[in-house]
Amino acid sequence: MAEMFNFALVLAPLERALHQVEDALFESGCDDAILRFHGNTPVLEFDRESVSLQDAIVSALHNAVDAGVDPLRIEPDDLVSAAEISRRAGVTREAVRLWADGLRGDGFPSPRAIVGKSKVWSWLHVAKWLAHSRKLPGSAVDAAAVVAGFNLA
Repeated sequence: MAEMFNFALVLAPLERALHQVEDALFESGCDDAILRFHGNTPVLEFDRESVSLQDAIVSALHNAVDAGVDPLRIEPDDLVSAAEISRRAGVTREAVRLWADGLRGDGFPSPRAIVGKSKVWSWLHVAKWLAHSRKLPGSAVDAAAVVAGFNLA
């Protein structure tokens, strides 16, 4: 049974005029996506119906390449801040801080990187911890694994 999946492809800078790219995307099958820009970075946001997230992403990647654009990565990305963890998990930033500081719950994942005072975690590791703690459904772990796998490849 098909489901609706929401994800985005972050694209390399566009080589053609915007109207040409939009036409090519539509003609290649990206009629379920919106081309937006975050600063100068083009992002193709999809609401794609498919039997799995993996199939939805694979078909979107093929459609985007057929349109002549260069996908760089898939969003939502695996690297997340405390604010993004709180948004994805539907909890307060204070809850995330308490988990990360070991003051609530056991075994919260270590950050993947610390830059200055900012910490960044792997969403896949956090989602696994949240699912184990029954704060997130297992399907969220599956989706995190799919996106992380694509972005590593």
